[in-house]
Parts: sequence; structure tokens; C-alpha cells
Amino acid sequence: RPLCAVAGGRFALSRCRVVSIRSHGAPSSRVPLLDWRWSAGRGDRAYGEAMTRYLTICAVALPPLFTAALGLTHPAVLTVEDAAHWQMMHTVLLPVFPLLALGPWLVARQHDRAVGVVVGVLAYVYACFYTSLDILAGIAGGAIKDAEAGGLGIVFPVAGDLGAIGSYAYIAATALAVGVASRAGVMRALPGAVLTLVGSVMFWQEHVYRPWGVLSMVLLAAGWTWLVVATGPRAAAPSSPTPRSVGR
Repeated sequence: RPLCAVAGGRFALSRCRVVSIRSHGAPSSRVPLLDWRWSAGRGDRAYGEAMTRYLTICAVALPPLFTAALGLTHPAVLTVEDAAHWQMMHTVLLPVFPLLALGPWLVARQHDRAVGVVVGVLAYVYACFYTSLDILAGIAGGAIKDAEAGGLGIVFPVAGDLGAIGSYAYIAATALAVGVASRAGVMRALPGAVLTLVGSVMFWQEHVYRPWGVLSMVLLAAGWTWLVVATGPRAAAPSSPTPRSVGR
């Protein structure tokens, strides 16, 4: 079994294995296939798991923290003077709001793939409907006010109704993710559960207005990070891969 290594790379492929592939009624043929598992002999598996956890933390924490930072500049009331900033701020947030759905989805799927699918659907609903709030009340509302045109009384109620649907979906996704993460230990998950649930409800009530909307983003970032670190799978001890026979 020759060793297949990536020259100069951090990881090395495990051994190439010769396996038997059988087709319907055809004689078996033996062809070499690569085993793409990382080699664990030099601690590469533990390194890979640590990097995965680090990237997951970045994915769940950076979007709400960026939103919180931008929320510090959110005008309390839409006026002609603030209309241009209002519009630009919500334009910047347009690709960021959907990324808030990574928190519940990544936490749920690392504990239960089936629940992760349900949370993923709820996250998709949130991303669609909350984006409509951002476009209507944020981008369009700012443009209308800046032009000193009428119509805000029509746009804002529609945007609020659509945004509420997105918020409900986000709260439901958060509750499911917290529930499945609690399987790793209720007390371990409790601080993160409280932070994310309170943060998601505050997000629904306060949007990203300062101070409470900004605080909601900070709570979400802290809560999802806690759940990833405290309830995520522990790094496994390095061990040599065991050859397996396939298709005998």
C-alpha cells in the first residue's frame, strides 16, 4: 500500500487502498482509490478539528458583531438629514443580515443533522423575509425620505409585517438549535441558551437600533460562540487509521 502524500502540505493523505468494485453481473475489477481521511499519525486530525471549531466561531460571531458595530450609527428616527446614511447603512447590511442565520444552523447541525435541516429551512425563511424588511424600510425608505417623497406610511407597515415573519423564523430556529445543543449537557448549554434566546427576541423587538438592538447582536455573538465551544464535539485523540476492506 503506497503512501500518497501531498508534497510540502500540512496534511497527508492516508494510504491508497485497492478495493473491489462489483457491477451488476460484471466481473469484479480491482482499481486504486484514495482514502481522503486526514492522516492522524502526526496530530493532523486534532489540528483539523481545532481549525474547524475556529472557523465555526468566526462564522457565528462575526456577522452579529459587524451588525452591532454598524447599528451604533443607526439613526433613532428617519429624517431628511439622516436619510442618505439610513439608506447606505441598510445597503451595507443587505448581505450581512442573512449571515445571522449561520448561528443556529451551524450549532444545530453539529449535534443532529436532521434537526439541522429543519433549522436550515427556518433560517432560509428568516433570510428571505428579513431581507425584505431591510430592502423596503431600509434602502427604499431612505431613498424615499431623501427625495422628500410620500409613501413611507405605506412602505413601513408592509416591511414590518414581512420582517416579523423573518424574526419569528429566527426565534424558532434559535430555540431548536438551543434544544439540540442541550443534549450535550443542560448546564453546559445554559449560558449560551439564555444569551441567544434573549438576543433573538430583542432582535425582533428592537431591530438594530441602539442601544438594545446593538446589544441583541452582541448577545447573539456571545451566545452562539459559547454553544460552539461548550457543547461542540471534543477533539479526539490521534490514532492510526485502520485499513478496511471494501466490496469483498
